[in-house]
Amino acid sequence: MAAEAHGPTASEYIVHHLQHLQNIKQKSIVDFSVINYDSIVVGLILGVLALFVFWRAAKSATSGVPGRFQAAVEILVEMVDNQAKANIHNAESRKFIAPLALTVFVWIFLMNAMDMLPVDLLPVLWQGVQGDHHAYLRVVPTADLSTTLGLSFAVLIPWELSRRDPIVDMRLIFTRQFGTSFLVMMSVGAVLFSTTQLLPQLQQTTFDYTATLSGLSMMPGGIAMLMLMPVSGFASARVRPKYLIMIGMAAAAIGLWHLTSISGDATFSYFVYARILITVGLPFLFIPISTVAYLGLPPEKTNQASALINVARNIGGSIGVSLSNTVIAQHQQVHQSNLVAHTVQSSTAYQHTLRVVTDYFTARGAPALEAKAQAAGWIMQTIARQASLLAYVDVFRYAAVATALLVPLALLLHSSGHASKRR
Repeated sequence: MAAEAHGPTASEYIVHHLQHLQNIKQKSIVDFSVINYDSIVVGLILGVLALFVFWRAAKSATSGVPGRFQAAVEILVEMVDNQAKANIHNAESRKFIAPLALTVFVWIFLMNAMDMLPVDLLPVLWQGVQGDHHAYLRVVPTADLSTTLGLSFAVLIPWELSRRDPIVDMRLIFTRQFGTSFLVMMSVGAVLFSTTQLLPQLQQTTFDYTATLSGLSMMPGGIAMLMLMPVSGFASARVRPKYLIMIGMAAAAIGLWHLTSISGDATFSYFVYARILITVGLPFLFIPISTVAYLGLPPEKTNQASALINVARNIGGSIGVSLSNTVIAQHQQVHQSNLVAHTVQSSTAYQHTLRVVTDYFTARGAPALEAKAQAAGWIMQTIARQASLLAYVDVFRYAAVATALLVPLALLLHSSGHASKRR
């Protein structure tokens, strides 16, 4: 009966089996200090097992009637080879693709096959070795996002960098002109997407705005950006694009820095003005970046350059949103801890606030003890709001500084000769 009373619930059981064996506990969405030991060890063991299977098949292969093992391997090799021939028409490229595809296919198959084992088999054995009933072990490496991303990059990047006709010419990113444009577009995406999410998020969580009201506060910024697009196109023909990019980045940095002055009594007009101040610089970034990014590129590379520029904007937006929310979550806890430290009985300010709020609830008909409890709860809610607001201010400050530091980067860009001539 006692064992049943202390047994895990269904949700606790699931959560336990979703936890990796790690060096440290993951504290944020993006945390490169975390190492999942179980994914690495199990993945390496299965990779060695796959290589052993190939080595054994090659060593025992005969030109006569094949055995069952050899026949199974030959069927697998023929399947992958046919797939390679159907998709890769260059015979020279298939010499690299086919073996790589076969290796990755078998490796992933073995990693996925770990899910066929009883879910408690290896974790229970590991707990017995460790002597810890709560020891973690997740034995399916492909369930770890780091494994899938690592395999993707390990296959994609060497292939793309070593081919004369890659699917996506990533070598463009390492050129001075296009690489700088790529980095600037990433920062534009980070500013545009993160502020588009953070401002309504701040309004609805801290200022109790409705979704409609927060959307209305964002709308004038979009209208301002739309109206300035023709102005940016007109200016691009008369001013060097790199100077327009510097102006746009500086305007975005000023707009973000303006948001660091936000307070708990910020009005609707404050958010409207702040959004406009951020977006007025964006038209002077999109068009000039698109102009300078293609300078010096051969015509056959323009399609790939266009795709990479769009990727840069989307990647920048994803990074900006993820980092912003991570910083908010971490800094909110720090600020709340600092603010709560002042809510002690020896604090004169805390006692005065508690007495005033208690009197307010008492005047509204609450009993004395209940009024004091309501006052303490109201103070804690206020502290949570203030901590959240301070965390957002930190994000806006970091974004403003990072954007300002990128302003001189535009000087690395070349401009076409006619771009600087006035008509």
